[in-house]
Amino acid sequence: MSLTKDIYYVQNVAISLGYVNEITAPAATIVRWEADLTQNGASKMSTIQFPTQLDTVKIFYGQNSLDQNIVGKIVLTGPASDVNLVLNDALYLNQLYNANLVEQVSTSQDRILPEDRRGEVQIQIPAGTTHGLNIGQRCRISSCNLDTTPNGEFVVTAIDSFNSPTRLWLIYVGGYDVTDLYYNANYKNAKIGDFLQTTAGVDIAPIIDLSYNNPHGYLSFPVRVFEDATDAQLDSGFLIPNGVFFIHEPYFMDMPPDVVYALDAGDWTTGLFMGAIAQQEENQETVQFLIKKYPNDPSGGGGSLQEQGDAIENAVEGGAPNYIQDNSAGVFSTVQVGDRISKSYDSGVVRWEFYGTPAECNEALQKVTYFRPPTVNTTYQIETRIVDGQTRIYFTRGA
Repeated sequence: MSLTKDIYYVQNVAISLGYVNEITAPAATIVRWEADLTQNGASKMSTIQFPTQLDTVKIFYGQNSLDQNIVGKIVLTGPASDVNLVLNDALYLNQLYNANLVEQVSTSQDRILPEDRRGEVQIQIPAGTTHGLNIGQRCRISSCNLDTTPNGEFVVTAIDSFNSPTRLWLIYVGGYDVTDLYYNANYKNAKIGDFLQTTAGVDIAPIIDLSYNNPHGYLSFPVRVFEDATDAQLDSGFLIPNGVFFIHEPYFMDMPPDVVYALDAGDWTTGLFMGAIAQQEENQETVQFLIKKYPNDPSGGGGSLQEQGDAIENAVEGGAPNYIQDNSAGVFSTVQVGDRISKSYDSGVVRWEFYGTPAECNEALQKVTYFRPPTVNTTYQIETRIVDGQTRIYFTRGA
């Protein structure tokens, strides 16, 4: 038996810690079981619930925080046999934030962010970037640096280099309310165009997408058992939660092209075959095309990371749009699959979209065509994305 447990959880769903009478001290010995969530932002990722409560077992929640429900240390004290009974039914649950309640606008260029900026922050950096970070390591975001203390740092909780390269999920290390009081809430400043940085403040890559969600990633935190009367440590280990999203993310099963054009100006293409998507539960999804001038809009152009960052700042300062928002670059055809029909936009960021099951989306993606205006003598980059209530999966965003 061991205090160390791997906890494979589903976001927002309470799950057993997996304890089965793990404390082996004599039944009547008064013991103290402690879980320490004070390091690496674990308290902002996790909480533990105790459905079984006994008069003989004292439950203590200690908070190195002003935040309600964010607990730094959890302590159970009582006879070993009774503490075992409480722990046997204990449940792990990720912390719940307002991020999942934010209503998204599917046709917007960027996602609407929660006002409190709390939860697991997802950042995307250009595909192929060598970021050198691993799960559990710390990093910074350029606009969130508070000072040289760990208050301005984030911990990496998950990394995706396949589904929509390259995404990292981070949890803020400092206390939210304490930071609001003493550091001007700088953790709320993260935005597209900032830089992912090392803890020393060295730029790694520009941030080209940003969102927040309830935690779903990996972390670990220590647990220990003591004999209460003597403080002698009887056992130790780690709780190691490793989660997945409540609803599986959609993904590109076949990658779309990143450039579309007709052979001759003033002509339509044949069916483009703009890739294929999938989603594990076969949930309905929206697929969209956006047109942009450069391969790595919105990250601001090619060159070194510093040059990309300068280009972002220049674009922001100059008010330059990242995406083409009219029909000057051409139009996509209307496609109907069953009772589902595609939609084209004359203004705004999204040029074409289709909503349906993955199979319906894939048929539309195969059959859609593109008209190249007679005045257009160049090609344009196309960004294909999959959108649902919580997710945006991009192909070539900032590639």
